[in-house]
Amino acid sequence: MATAERPWLPRVAAMLREATVTCPLALAMVPTNAREERLRCATTRETPRWTYAAPPHDARGETLDALASHLSEKPDALAQLLAARADELAFHTHLAGAVGTPRFSALATTRRIDASKSLPLATAWAASKPRSEPRQSRGTSGPGLTLESALRSRLAALRIDWPVLVRPSLAALAATGEGFVAVAADRLIDEETLERTVVHEVDGHVLPRVEALRRGHVLAGIGSAGGIAAQEGWAILCEERAGFLTDGRKRELAWRTIACERMHEGATFQSVSTALEAEAILERDAAYLLTERLFRGSLGARPGFGREASYLAYYLRIRDHLASHPEDETFFRSAVLAPEACALLRRAADEARA
Repeated sequence: MATAERPWLPRVAAMLREATVTCPLALAMVPTNAREERLRCATTRETPRWTYAAPPHDARGETLDALASHLSEKPDALAQLLAARADELAFHTHLAGAVGTPRFSALATTRRIDASKSLPLATAWAASKPRSEPRQSRGTSGPGLTLESALRSRLAALRIDWPVLVRPSLAALAATGEGFVAVAADRLIDEETLERTVVHEVDGHVLPRVEALRRGHVLAGIGSAGGIAAQEGWAILCEERAGFLTDGRKRELAWRTIACERMHEGATFQSVSTALEAEAILERDAAYLLTERLFRGSLGARPGFGREASYLAYYLRIRDHLASHPEDETFFRSAVLAPEACALLRRAADEARA
C-alpha cells in the first residue's frame, strides 16, 4: 500500500498510532480502590464503592472526531478503515472522560457488543457440567512455574522482548497492551488455565502485533475499528486449535455473555454476582471478578464497558468468516483486525496495485 497517491497517510498513521498507545480508557476504567473493594466485598456481598481518578479533559477526542469526519469523505478504502478507527478512538477518549458517571453507562450502551447470534450458543454451553477442581493450584508468585514466568519463558523462546508486568488491580488473569503483557497478582489457577492463558495472550494477542510491526503493516500499532474486541475471538480460536476449548472453558465464556446481557437488561452488580454464584456455580471470588470486569467504568448500579460479550461473539464471527474466506487468516495473524476490515483491506490492496 504505497503512499505516493496518499500523501496524507504517514501523518494520519502517526496520529492514530500515538492515540492508540496513549488512549486513556483502559487505565481510566480501573478504580483507584479496586483491590481494597475486592477484599471488602468478598465477605459483605455489597456493591463495590469504587472511586476513579478524574482524568483531565483530553482535547484529542474532538481532534479525532474531526479526523474521522475528514477521512470518511475520501473515496479510498484505506481512508475508510482509518476513519472508522479514528472514530472509535475518539469514542474511547470520550468514554474515559466519563468514568464513574451515568454518562459513561449511556455512552457505553450505544456501542454494546451484539450478542444476538452468540447468545443461543452461550445458553447451550452454559448447560454443560461445571469444570472439575483444579489439578494443581498455581499463582503469579511463589515457587514453581507461574503465569508470569510461563509468559516470560514463551516470549523469550520467540525472541520477543516484551516485559511481563504484575498488576494488583487487574481483574482479568492477564491482558496484553501495546508492547507489554500484564498479569494479575496473587491469583490461584490450575495448570490447564496457566497453559491456556499463555496461548491466549501470546498466540492470540502478542504475535499479531509483533507480526504487524515486522511486516510494516500499514495498520501496525493502529488496528481496525472493533479490532481489539475481535482479537478476543481470534484468541479463543487459537485456544481451540491448541486443544484448550474444553467444556469448562466453554461454560466460562458462555456465562460472560449471559451475565453481560443481564447487565444491559438492568441487573445490578450485586444481582449479577449473586446469580453467577448460584447459576454458574462459580466460587464467590470468581463471580465477583467476572462482575467487576463487566461493570468497570461504572459505579455498579448501571452498565459498565461490558466487553466480555466480545469473546464468544467474535469467536463465531471470525470462525464463520474464515470458513468462507480462509485466505483472510493472514490478516488476523498480522494485525489487530475485525472481520469487517478484511474486505476493505483487500480493496485497498487492489487500489494500490491499480
